[in-house]
Amino acid sequence: MTPRPAWKVLHERAEAESGRATARVAEARAQQIELEKRLERLDAMRIDYLKRLQECNSGPHLIAQAMTLRRFLSQLDLLRQRAAAEVEGARAVVAAARQVLAAAERERLKYESLVERNARAMGEAAVILEQRAMDARAIARFNARS
Repeated sequence: MTPRPAWKVLHERAEAESGRATARVAEARAQQIELEKRLERLDAMRIDYLKRLQECNSGPHLIAQAMTLRRFLSQLDLLRQRAAAEVEGARAVVAAARQVLAAAERERLKYESLVERNARAMGEAAVILEQRAMDARAIARFNARS
């Protein structure tokens, strides 16, 4: 039985694809984490400026300053909505990348098992050939003695 190098080549390709998929998942996850941090910073800023607006409304401050804070808070709310949408998009990208990774891992495992099966078959074939050769030598010795 001859070895089948195709399984090994396909296994190597599947491993490479699995590595690329893992890198894509890591990259997408890092981007998601960065976007979530940005969203948290926007939330913290919003809380801070809401406190400032409450202080402005409770004390003898200028109406213009309160209006400026309200406009800034409305712009901050718009930014937060966009950031939240980006986070959701990043989560979807991560989920898709994980699905691709799962498929790549299944392919890698499939080819890995085929490589192992081929190696076992080669080993079994070698044992059978060796046994046949030993049997042939034993028969030849027996026939030589007779």
